[in-house]
Amino acid sequence: MLVCARLAFVAAFFAVSVPALPLQVESAPSSQLLVELSRELSGLRRSTRAYALGIRCGETVVRGIYLGKGLVAAPHIAKLERGTTGELFTSKGIFRLRALGSVGRSPESSPLVTFFTLAYPFDKVEPDLLAVAPRGWREAVGDLVLVRGRMRSNLAFALQSFGIKAERGAFSSQAIGATDDPYLHVLDMDEGDPGSLVVNAKGELVGMLLGIEVPLRGPRPGTMASSPTTRETKPDTERRPDTAAKQDAVTKPEAATPVRITYGAIDVHWLRARAEHELGQALEPAPPSLGIQIMPDFRVQRVMLGSPAHDAGAKPGDQWVSINGVPLESGDQLLEAIRSGKKLSVSYRRQGVVASYEIKPH
Repeated sequence: MLVCARLAFVAAFFAVSVPALPLQVESAPSSQLLVELSRELSGLRRSTRAYALGIRCGETVVRGIYLGKGLVAAPHIAKLERGTTGELFTSKGIFRLRALGSVGRSPESSPLVTFFTLAYPFDKVEPDLLAVAPRGWREAVGDLVLVRGRMRSNLAFALQSFGIKAERGAFSSQAIGATDDPYLHVLDMDEGDPGSLVVNAKGELVGMLLGIEVPLRGPRPGTMASSPTTRETKPDTERRPDTAAKQDAVTKPEAATPVRITYGAIDVHWLRARAEHELGQALEPAPPSLGIQIMPDFRVQRVMLGSPAHDAGAKPGDQWVSINGVPLESGDQLLEAIRSGKKLSVSYRRQGVVASYEIKPH
């Protein structure tokens, strides 16, 4: 009992006599740097969200980037004819596209990129253009870039830049630009979405992400890859009957060629120069169009930005009633009126109110 009383007295003494000291916890400098880095990366990701674009041509859907002046770049789309129409999905709305063609680094190489141009004038409405990295941008040791896809983002180090040399003081039509401009910025990545934006730490567009097949035993890149897997090309002898295999054995088929996927950013300045070159080639006039998508009940579903319907004031949800005073009864009737190329007086119903606007196809 005496010991307990003394302990209680000592505890009471210190509780009264010793002031409570504030608890001080200093964060490590490295922790603060990580916090600041996290905030910067979050801001960079948010600021580039509006620039992740989607492109649709028929059943094909890919990602792409806007180059300015109505030009768009996307990973190569096979069997897409020049002049084919498509759609560009942006945070502003939907634009109508026309394909300009697919190109590689040279006429002899496999196509890597498909270019498009906006189908309608874009001086009034156009996609937002991300600030572009300075011409000739190359990686420094430890440079980090943001690969911004439509649904996800990745961080990657820029490993190396490959340039394009001028020949006889001038570039060919396949590579227009200043001497020794970068063409491909190789990135330290294991997987990625082709067509994604590649942005540097300043929020400037560096280029468009592509995955390229590189033979493990060969010195030159192969063709465009759509999936980040390591593949091995097997001879046909493994997939044929024994008799065919024996015949192939006589002709000594080539050995299997393992490949790996190298990810890189095709430089934005090279893309822009090539797109402008493609735009300079003759492009057949497009059939007359209003720039809308309309349902079977003649209700407007989509209005393309910059289109004749957009300029006239058409909006999704408008239900068209008649054209030039004639009630709408069939889709063929509407198509025939559009193909005439003449100005149309369209009566429509919007929120129970009937009104009209004039639209001239082009």
